[in-house]
Amino acid sequence: MLTYALVVTINSNDNDPSIKDGIRTLAEIVHSYNIPVTWVMNPKGVRSVADSLTNWHQDYGDDVVLMLSNFGNIDLRNPEQVVTLREKIPDQIVKQRDQLQNVLNWVDSKIVGASRKNHILVSTLVELGFDGLWGYGLSEEDYGAPFSLFYPSIEHHNFGGLPASEIVAIPFSSTGTTDFCDLLLGNTIHEPLDLYRSNLEWNSWLGFVQQVDASKFSRLSAQCIDLLDGYLCGLVESDVQIHTLSGMVADYRSKFSQTVETYLANDSQFLYYNHQC
Repeated sequence: MLTYALVVTINSNDNDPSIKDGIRTLAEIVHSYNIPVTWVMNPKGVRSVADSLTNWHQDYGDDVVLMLSNFGNIDLRNPEQVVTLREKIPDQIVKQRDQLQNVLNWVDSKIVGASRKNHILVSTLVELGFDGLWGYGLSEEDYGAPFSLFYPSIEHHNFGGLPASEIVAIPFSSTGTTDFCDLLLGNTIHEPLDLYRSNLEWNSWLGFVQQVDASKFSRLSAQCIDLLDGYLCGLVESDVQIHTLSGMVADYRSKFSQTVETYLANDSQFLYYNHQC
């Protein structure tokens, strides 16, 4: 069975009324199929939509994931910079988490998002009690990372391998560099999900993360909205297990203590990874 999570990213500057209308439209469509949404944002983006997020959490099981601010360019070959990062990053993460919880006191997600990553961030998240790190594929540092969930090496955040960390790494999007809204515009929204479905027989577990940019979605036409409605209808009628990101990671961690063998093949390539690579 395919495990699916819908992730919507909201930027801190998404205060345009049209974007807020788009967020409400997206939530209305998705929730009409009882699909929970994982909303990813930094603390600055929360306040303007806090009441809606609380209502959606209570009514549909929506979750909120903290998107960490970047910690800057770090030269991991420079011992002084590494030491400084190790000293500062725990307090930075805790401060941002507290800022989010000051607005939404019900948020208790053990997942965080980050665009810039390294093994120091991964080890720090483990020490702070987090279970998952979302956003793999967002930056050049992630090059070579697996296409689905995995436990990253303690030495290299973007690869599996032993010894492995206790954090589950989560891709930014299972559609790769192809944007969700572009898939709707091209009427190809179903193709990535169909590819993953076609690979289920080779896998004991396979996760699919669908990421939506709230700002881009707010500019879509009514025709694209109708395509989304049809897509979600087909999704809930298929053999797919739908979770928030927290639920997806909890499911993975409950079944596997190390990275499980994972396969993905199409007409032109064959991808594979396990706990050693």
